[in-house]
Amino acid sequence: IDSIMSSVEEAYKSAVLRKIDCSVIIKESQIQKEISKLEEKVKSIIEESTFDFDFVFDSYSFEDKLIMRELKPILRDSNGNILPIGSFIAISEKLDLNKEFDKNVILKAIRFIEKKVIEYKIAINLSIKTISNIEFIEFITNLVEIKPNILKHILFSITSYSASAYKVEFTEFVKKMNKLNIEILMKRFKTKEFPLEELSFLKIDYIKIDKDLTQNIHNNLIKKHRVKNIVIFGELNNIKIWQKMLNQIVTMNI
Repeated sequence: IDSIMSSVEEAYKSAVLRKIDCSVIIKESQIQKEISKLEEKVKSIIEESTFDFDFVFDSYSFEDKLIMRELKPILRDSNGNILPIGSFIAISEKLDLNKEFDKNVILKAIRFIEKKVIEYKIAINLSIKTISNIEFIEFITNLVEIKPNILKHILFSITSYSASAYKVEFTEFVKKMNKLNIEILMKRFKTKEFPLEELSFLKIDYIKIDKDLTQNIHNNLIKKHRVKNIVIFGELNNIKIWQKMLNQIVTMNI
C-alpha cells in the first residue's frame, strides 16, 4: 500500500506539472519497481542489522513501579524516512526474513541490557510466523542457557488478533516459553478475538486491554462488564492487566 500511494503521489505531481486537465496513468511496471526497491531496502536492513531502536512512550507500570518498556525498532528507507513497521514486517515475512529480523532485535536488546543496569523488562514484539519457527525456538533456548541473567529481563509480546488467527502456533509457543521461564504479554486484547475460557488453558503473564474496550466506558454497561470479567480473570490467574484507564475503571466499582 505504501509503495502504491507513493506512485500515486508521483503521478499526481507529474499531472500538475502538465497543468490543465492532465492525467498520468501509472504502469504496473512502475509499481513493481517501487515494490522491488522497498523489498531490497528491507532485505538490506535485516541482513546488515542497520537499524536502531527506541521505547514507545506507552510504558507499562503497576502500583507506580515500572514493570516493562516496549521496544520499538526504528526503520528508515534510503531517504531517511521512517518505514511503517507493519509494512516492514509484511515484506520481511514475504521474503522469509522475519525470523532473522526478530533475532536481530533480540540481540540488540541484549546488548542494551548488558550496558545498562535495569530492573524492568523489555517487551519485544514478534512476528506470528517467527514463533512457529524451530530455528528461532532453538535460538531462544540457547540464549537462555548462555545468558540467563540477561534473558530474565526480556519478554515476548503478541497481539490478540495474531494469537487468535494462529491459535495452534501461539499455544505451542507459549508452552515452550513457559518451560524457559520467559514471560508473555498479549496486547490489544479483546475477548471477541480470544475468549477468556480458551485463554485459561494458557499461562499468560500480562494482558493489555485494547483501547476500544476502555474508551467511553463510563456510560457503556457492556464494556464495563467485559473489562470487569478480564480484571477478575487476571486476579484469578495471576495475570497483570494493563490499560491507561484501568485505574479509573477499578475505582468505579464496575
